[in-house]
Amino acid sequence: MTGAVLGAMATAWFLNGAMVTTNALQQVSCAAPTAGGGQQLRYDTTRCFEDGLQVTASSSKPYNPGKEEQRRQDSNTRGKRIVSVQITIRNGSTGMLDTEELYSIGAKDAHGHIADPLFEGDDHSSGLGRTLLLPGMEKVITQRFALPADAANHLKVGVDFARAADNRTWLTALHNESAVWSGPLR
Repeated sequence: MTGAVLGAMATAWFLNGAMVTTNALQQVSCAAPTAGGGQQLRYDTTRCFEDGLQVTASSSKPYNPGKEEQRRQDSNTRGKRIVSVQITIRNGSTGMLDTEELYSIGAKDAHGHIADPLFEGDDHSSGLGRTLLLPGMEKVITQRFALPADAANHLKVGVDFARAADNRTWLTALHNESAVWSGPLR
């Protein structure tokens, strides 16, 4: 009985490991970085970094807050158009990636003014994927922004990353990288 249980567990672990490894080695179409980092990507385009980090911003979608959220809004967001953007962070490397305090998300409206974040983004990851991503794992963050009606036809979303240049020690210097997506709102 013990042998059957241990054999089933070993088979499950093997299959899980094979799926994670296969997913990590999956080819993703990446936008090549430009010199100076000034490139603005179209939505739904993946930006790949040298260490295997892959980030995608979805096209923005209109968002209608529920009654509870409407009560929490302050007067600065009333009457504005609210949009939602999903940011997908994927570990495309063969090693573990720690995303704790790795990123910040911001946006600008059609006039170039900073968009008001409605509230902290929803993080749709759980368990190990909440901060630590094994090869092939991803986390999806939904961020909402309030835009003035006269500047709600275009949105530029930026994700900034601060990462240690060397993962061997926490005393290493951080280097910053970013990805920017831009396009019309639906």
